[in-house]
Amino acid sequence: MENIRKNEANKRLPVISTGFEPIGSHVAEITYESAGGYEKTVKVPLKSVEMALLPNEKQLCIVSEYEVGGGVFRPDFVFRGVNMPQQPSDALEIDLVDMVESGAAMENIKAFIADSQQKVDLAAIAAEAIVEDTLEITLEPENMVVIDDSEPVAEWNEDPAWGGSLLAGGREKKTAPWDFSPTFLPNHVVMDGKAIRVNKKDGSANSWSVFNPLLADSKREAGALLGSVSDRYYTLGHPVWVKPMLKYAEMSGIKASVTAWNEGAKCRVDLDVTDATQLRGKAADRIKEKGGSKFLDLDSMSEAAQRLDGLYKFGFAVNNSLDGRGSFNSYGAALRTYCQNLAVAGGIKCAINMRHTKGVMQDVDWDEFGLNLVNATAELNEWLVHTELMSWIPVDLQLMDQLLFVMEQNGVMTIPRVVKDKDTGEVTQVNRSHMDLAVTDGWKNPTLSYVGVKGEQKNTLYHALQCFTGAITHKPTVVDDKRELKGSVLGFDSLDTRLRKVNHVFTDIASTALNNARNMLEVGKLTLEHEDEVKNILEVYPNMLGNLYETPKYTESHEIPVL
Repeated sequence: MENIRKNEANKRLPVISTGFEPIGSHVAEITYESAGGYEKTVKVPLKSVEMALLPNEKQLCIVSEYEVGGGVFRPDFVFRGVNMPQQPSDALEIDLVDMVESGAAMENIKAFIADSQQKVDLAAIAAEAIVEDTLEITLEPENMVVIDDSEPVAEWNEDPAWGGSLLAGGREKKTAPWDFSPTFLPNHVVMDGKAIRVNKKDGSANSWSVFNPLLADSKREAGALLGSVSDRYYTLGHPVWVKPMLKYAEMSGIKASVTAWNEGAKCRVDLDVTDATQLRGKAADRIKEKGGSKFLDLDSMSEAAQRLDGLYKFGFAVNNSLDGRGSFNSYGAALRTYCQNLAVAGGIKCAINMRHTKGVMQDVDWDEFGLNLVNATAELNEWLVHTELMSWIPVDLQLMDQLLFVMEQNGVMTIPRVVKDKDTGEVTQVNRSHMDLAVTDGWKNPTLSYVGVKGEQKNTLYHALQCFTGAITHKPTVVDDKRELKGSVLGFDSLDTRLRKVNHVFTDIASTALNNARNMLEVGKLTLEHEDEVKNILEVYPNMLGNLYETPKYTESHEIPVL
């Protein structure tokens, strides 16, 4: 697509449309459901749009910046405020929006849509092919990992991950079994009433369907279809990596818990390193070698880290998938014990992040995992300490109003539905979203169970953080006039996505504020004794919070009453 600036993910806006119609050779109309609950139709440059058809007769429209004769068309100016697209609730649509926001190419997005469309048909064809004697189906392709099922698996799941918070908000109903060996069937097409295997030029199978046989029944004889993969894709069955990781955790004093979802297509091991004394000791040595953290000197960093004892459970989530998408990856995670809020740390990895490719995944050195874990634990401690430093950053009502706008722009919350009098234009009714109400309730009432903030932490960036993470983790019931809202259940992927966005926004704000305060104090690194000075500086100079200070207010942008 000529003239489109698409090297930055934030320049591409995903819109799930109910109608897409070119008007002439230069303009197109996109019809979609807005965040305000209304059907909207907007005109955009035709060449600014990449479009893919969805199985539900909708379209995925990716609208990008586009240079025109009079300047630059910017989708964020058109799709803003009440014109913002509504957050999707359909699982496929949620995945597609996440892919666009992550910078995925349209080619990959269309391939993913095609795979999703084929799931039901593939399962039926594969089940039929099982009883077709002439097909010579191989149930164990050479890239399949065979597990010794005779080896017993210890009961590591007696306690759910993070004290059950991972399964809070209705997610316990979305779990699936993980201890199974995936089965494979080559993909087939039906020609003249006969199932024909899809082959490459040399006659070998071109692609394979992956199944969870534990979920087989009369309607799905082959089991649950997890995805379709090429012969280059190395399918790492969950037991292959889960079992050695659990053994390592047991030997190292690390608490581990396994969770699978999407019928077993995805699986994660949560490693709680809070009580792993030896590991934490080695991590502390790493911090000493660095001379402290980014913001604090060594003595202050050591003291702050000691203060964390009892305040958090922390560790890592290690993820794997069998659906042909995603890598074997890991990231930092934490649970605030007081309110049971989960948080996800971006950029902290404790394992090898690589693609599922033959000749790669089978060569993972699990012994190397321990070395990576030490360095990652040191980073995780720094992240938690810096999170606590957010209580040094005052946030008044205006800044909280602006934070809500930022989170709306990041897709964390849905804008309110505003009803106006047709004659006067006055606002007659405001229906706030669940996230809106839960967050603002938490701001007004910091002692609520899903916030749990008191003392000097009130009215700070830390307080605001707990409002968002609490609302996302627990989905508390809130009341708006006569409406009782419980919010939709977030899946495991959506939970991580939203927690990542929250962490990214708050970390950027905190880093900007602390750096500016440090520069004004003319010190290389802060100490814990600088707390009051930093608070005073940031209270007098709120512009030191960077872009947040210049952000529009949430209430003013939607013409709704103040918080």
